[in-house]
Amino acid sequence: MANSWFIFIVSLLACTYSISYIRRSYSLGDLASPHSLYAPLALIHFFLPGIFFSTGIAPPLVNSKHEDFLLAAVLFSFAGLVAIQAGSMLSNRTTHTRRWLGTPNTRCQVAWKDLRIIWVAIMLLVLGWASRFYVVEYDVYIQQARSSHQGIEGPFFTAIRMAELFPFYVLCIFSIRYWRPGTKVSYQWRWALYLILICELLYWLPSGRKEPVILAIVLPILIRYLRIRKLPSRQTIVVFILFVLLLFPIAFFYRYALEAGGGTGSAEDMAAAASKAFAKDRNIDYTPYEIVFGRLSLLEPVAGCIRIWELGIWEPMIGSSYALALTGIIPRFIWPDKPELHYGNDFGYVTGYLSAHDSITSISVTFVGESYLNFGVGGVMPLTVMGFLFGFVYSKIGASRRCETWLLLYSVCIPTILYIGGTFALYFGGLVKLIPFFYLMGLIMDRSVPANSKSNKPV
Repeated sequence: MANSWFIFIVSLLACTYSISYIRRSYSLGDLASPHSLYAPLALIHFFLPGIFFSTGIAPPLVNSKHEDFLLAAVLFSFAGLVAIQAGSMLSNRTTHTRRWLGTPNTRCQVAWKDLRIIWVAIMLLVLGWASRFYVVEYDVYIQQARSSHQGIEGPFFTAIRMAELFPFYVLCIFSIRYWRPGTKVSYQWRWALYLILICELLYWLPSGRKEPVILAIVLPILIRYLRIRKLPSRQTIVVFILFVLLLFPIAFFYRYALEAGGGTGSAEDMAAAASKAFAKDRNIDYTPYEIVFGRLSLLEPVAGCIRIWELGIWEPMIGSSYALALTGIIPRFIWPDKPELHYGNDFGYVTGYLSAHDSITSISVTFVGESYLNFGVGGVMPLTVMGFLFGFVYSKIGASRRCETWLLLYSVCIPTILYIGGTFALYFGGLVKLIPFFYLMGLIMDRSVPANSKSNKPV
């Protein structure tokens, strides 16, 4: 591979930076901030793959033409990480210089009232499970049917998909309430939290979707850390990592078996696919290592973005993909011909990821790659703005009187933060609807705590 030594050295230096940043954030009690979360994300998705590619232990590139742009991809990914971190820290200048550990938010004087939490949770659960029954009824529960919009097209399909996630956010609400600092541990809230978690896992696992399963575990962990500054034990972390590493190939084999068998999402089809996923004679050319690496490595898509920009294959978007996010405010039943918020298919065709007849698969452009497709090297600027927006929401947890509501809003943002392989319009187009909605839910659940009240404990 050309420039393999340069790729190795740059990737190694970037890995060292990310690990040092994570250790520093740990000592500051600031691991859940946007600028801290992006350090391990860049390490896993960009810098470690750079080392693997340069040493020849990575699977072959999907398109060998991207090989000459891997070094530029590592360099720009590192620049993107620094830009996001700079934007996040600019929005909250004190968070990264002081210890959060042992310094709860003393300004937080508005806590949620338990009865209102229950009523809001009931409303969200009813709407969410009604949408899920609709999804199952119209055979768009499994991932393949969901990707092709089969049976769920129409002016309200976006609202249905958004409501499908409402029980997921109830999990966040219950986590925020259960781990409220300065209050006695409530076994009722604990069992309610466990019940919602189990229901989420049981719903999402058979669908073949990995992200909601992982988020259902990660979000309560992050909320617990933000509330009481406690991390899971080392044994728990190791078990979770092993679970994720096993989930990727098992989900791949399961979805392949469903697709190969022409499954429609019935219980019989899913049971048959699950048995085939664990069978030895799967007739699949990919090894578990190749599957895990292919799902975690996002370096080649960034290299593809740089290649098609530099060679003039892709017309510069000059901010148009970011402007698409504003269309998310307008419901589709008002604007039926509203453009799609993703272009993963077109990107896959141009970069050689997809064949001409594949109209379902969407390739991850990544936030970093998208910024290059818009402004070239100047793409670090929108990444800085992105970091600033996330950092602003995060800073309000420690500064606002309504810290529980802002923690809920930050929890809504975390899936977008963690899924670095997405595009701005697709994920921020959803946030422009979710953030106002859940801010309203937070206001409904709020109750004021008098400043001179004995119950006015930091929360």
